[in-house]
Amino acid sequence: DPPLAGQKALVAVDAGALRGRALQELEETLDAVTCAYVAWYAWHHGPARQ
Repeated sequence: DPPLAGQKALVAVDAGALRGRALQELEETLDAVTCAYVAWYAWHHGPARQ
């Protein structure tokens, strides 16, 4: 809770087939999505569920 939407395109990518800049861009995007979700989760639920 809350559900994460819009991630299907990201997880469908074959990261093993990527090299160089393409792999770096995928890693940075996944990092950004993860950080944003964790921040939103903490803000939404507050200290009670951290």
